[in-house]
Amino acid sequence: MNTILKNVRLNGEITDIIIKDGLIDEIGKTDAPGKDMNGLKVYPGLIDIHSHGALGVDTMDCTLEKIAKYQLAHGITTYYPTTMTMSEEEIVAATEQKTDFEGGAYIPGFHIEGPFINVERKGAQNEKYIVKPTLDVFKKYKNAKLITIAPEVEGAIDFIKECDAVVCIGHSSADYEKS
Repeated sequence: MNTILKNVRLNGEITDIIIKDGLIDEIGKTDAPGKDMNGLKVYPGLIDIHSHGALGVDTMDCTLEKIAKYQLAHGITTYYPTTMTMSEEEIVAATEQKTDFEGGAYIPGFHIEGPFINVERKGAQNEKYIVKPTLDVFKKYKNAKLITIAPEVEGAIDFIKECDAVVCIGHSSADYEKS
């Protein structure tokens, strides 16, 4: 499907954007008819790497479609649904849910927040499910691309060295030297 956006403001100039199959194919003035954008500015899509949900729906509810559509409607073209510190089974279920929705933000993977965090800095995370970091557990989380971990907890440094996901420090008491 092709779309032509006429009269958009890009880098201060008025131009047209031709979109083919959902991707920008060409930028420049064209005589072809299209949707007149009346000089609206064009911005790159935002990427949200930490989103638990929206509109009363949470990643852990295993219903991402509503969130993905909300994100895209608000300028977020890519997002990582973020889990909570819950049981291993609940996190596995959350990471196994469908992630491709027509009219929704692109979901390249999941952000696992916990369960490998410092109990003293748990915040809203459920202490009952905080566990020692292990790759065996982490590998059960399908399509996990980011992980929030406290580097000072037992086993964290070895986990970080071996983990193939992007590691984020959070819910941590680590000082500068430790992190």
